[in-house]
Amino acid sequence: MGSYANLSVSNHLIHLSKSYVNNEVMTLFTTSDKTGNGEVCKYTTTVKIAINRLEIMGFTLDRVEQDLVSSISVILERLKEYIDDSLYRELNLYDAEFAMLETLNFSSLVKAFTEIRIAGFEFYDEDALKTYNNLSDEAVFLLKETHLFDDTLNDGRLLNYPSPNIRLFLRAYLESCNKDESIVLDLSDVVSSGYYNENDDIKSISSSQLIGEYDKNSKIIILTEGSSDKTMIEDSLCLLYPHLVDYYSFMEFNEYKTKGGASSLVEQVKAFSGAGIKNRIVAIFDNDTAAYDAQRALEKINLPNNISICNYPDIPIAENYPTLGPSGKEIINVNGLAASLEMYLGKDTLEEEEGELISVQWKGYNEVLKNYHGELLSKKKIQNRFYERLAECKKDSEKISNYDWSGIELILHSIFDNSRLRG
Repeated sequence: MGSYANLSVSNHLIHLSKSYVNNEVMTLFTTSDKTGNGEVCKYTTTVKIAINRLEIMGFTLDRVEQDLVSSISVILERLKEYIDDSLYRELNLYDAEFAMLETLNFSSLVKAFTEIRIAGFEFYDEDALKTYNNLSDEAVFLLKETHLFDDTLNDGRLLNYPSPNIRLFLRAYLESCNKDESIVLDLSDVVSSGYYNENDDIKSISSSQLIGEYDKNSKIIILTEGSSDKTMIEDSLCLLYPHLVDYYSFMEFNEYKTKGGASSLVEQVKAFSGAGIKNRIVAIFDNDTAAYDAQRALEKINLPNNISICNYPDIPIAENYPTLGPSGKEIINVNGLAASLEMYLGKDTLEEEEGELISVQWKGYNEVLKNYHGELLSKKKIQNRFYERLAECKKDSEKISNYDWSGIELILHSIFDNSRLRG
């Protein structure tokens, strides 16, 4: 019979691979998800976390729906050729499949996945299907044996999903699940049979075998304006989204004595573009005048699809913010003018003892952009407060809810959105 790696959601089996793990399935997990000792080897996470990981790899619901329409169209064309053949036409072999595929859509598939899981059916369970009359036509279609998707089913999935891309199938299937359900990859059988050693880092082995799709499976490189930005964003990612940490790599400043600032970040983007680096790269700039001015140098450059440029998004607290200039104190919207990372570290880090917000000081006027450039006063004080908060929450994660993370969440979600492969 052989040995198999089994992927299941809340004990409902959805994928089998013989002798070795499917490398694309393995991308849903990280090394830290591994549990078990000796020959018991499992990787466990939640549906919510698996969806997060698929999304940052580019396997979004929009892409699922687009791919589904395209894949069904290809199959319908092939079926039409069969149906037009006189032999097949007499036997009516594919008429039912053709009719089903013409009406099949993402919404009906998600409902069918739910039905199948609740009913507890396994793939090709023809006897059970005969005795259970309440399944929808879509659910029966997904379960019954067919020769329409031979190329797809060779990858080990146990449902007749029409797309050849297994991670798009998994993203579609997981949409039907409760986000708190567990998703488990059980490798105990293949480890006990000797296909892997007990102490192998199977995640790393699997990742190294996916070089053919390097852009989708390698770490996403994050470039920031400076070392403080890098440290605070990276530490926040570790604290708030630990399940995504292994998918990102941040550019080091101190170790390689890399210069900071918006202009230096522009030069880094140019260098990565010219070097032909295949990793997905997200360069994230401040939301201020200096950053937008520096970015003008990239406007005439045709950047490759794996490089995304973005700024810290506008933040509500900056819409009415105290500033200091020649005319004295004024409350204005500083989004796009003076929103450096410190503006995103929480209202509690920006407040003085009297409860007033630390002011923005206007520094100068940009003739090209027709805007002033401002900078928060007491940046070091703000940063130190944030580092203290990080240290406290690392020791006790229950204290995370005591602080305002809304700004840093905006930045992290901007990074997630821009991590998705374009083109």
